Amino acid sequence: RKHLTRATLPWLLLVGGVGNLLPAYFFTTAQTLIPSSVAGMLNALTPMFTFVVGVALFGTRIKRLQVWGLVVGLVGAAVLAFQPGMGASLEPGMVWGAGRVVLATACYGLSVNLIRNKLGHVPAAAVAALSLGLMSLPALAVALAGPGLSVASAHPEGPRGLIAVTVLAVVGTGLALIAFNRIIQKTNALFASTVTYIIPLFATMWGWLDDEPLTVLHLVGGAVVLVGVWLVNRGGK
Repeated sequence: RKHLTRATLPWLLLVGGVGNLLPAYFFTTAQTLIPSSVAGMLNALTPMFTFVVGVALFGTRIKRLQVWGLVVGLVGAAVLAFQPGMGASLEPGMVWGAGRVVLATACYGLSVNLIRNKLGHVPAAAVAALSLGLMSLPALAVALAGPGLSVASAHPEGPRGLIAVTVLAVVGTGLALIAFNRIIQKTNALFASTVTYIIPLFATMWGWLDDEPLTVLHLVGGAVVLVGVWLVNRGGK
C-alpha cells in the first residue's frame, strides 16, 4: 500500500488501463477474427510503438536507421495482415482483427514508457499488483455484463476454458508482468519491449500445432517485421 500514493495513482491507473485492460480486450476480440500466428507476429510491432511514444512524449532521440526500421516493420505488418488465400486480403474481418492487435501494441508502447519514466522507483511486483488490482473492478463489471460466464457454464468445455483463462492470468499476465516490469526498470523501455521478438515464433508454432494454416507469406512477413524492429534497436546503439 505504501506505493499507492497521490503521485503514483494516476500513472498506475493509466498503466493498468492501457497496459493490461485495453490490450486484453483488443487481443481476445482480434483472435476471433485472425489466426494466433498472425496476432503474435503483429505483436512484434510493440518495440516500434515503444520507440514512437518515447520520441513523441518522453524526448527519446531519433536516428535515421530507426526511422527505416519503423518503415520496414510496418511493411512486414501489412504483409501479415493482408495475405491472399488466408481470408486476409482486405476482408473486413481480417482488417478489424489486425487493427485491434496494432492498437494493443500501441497501448503496450505507451505503458512501457510510463513504467520506465513515471514508475521506475516502484518495485516491479508492486507495479504489476497495483495496476492489475486497480483494473479488477472494471474488468469484473465487463465480465458480469457480457455473456461470457453464462456461455462458459453452459458449454461442455466451459470448465476447461475457465481453467485455461486462470492459468493465463496467473502465468501469462501476473508472473510475466513482474518479470517484464523488472526488465524495464533495470534497462530501458525499448530494450525491454524487444522480448516481443520471440513471440511471433512461438505464436506461429502453437498456431501450427493447433492446425492453423502456415504459409510462406507468414514467414516472409514475420521476418520483415523482425528486421524492422532490429533496425530500430540497432539505430539506438
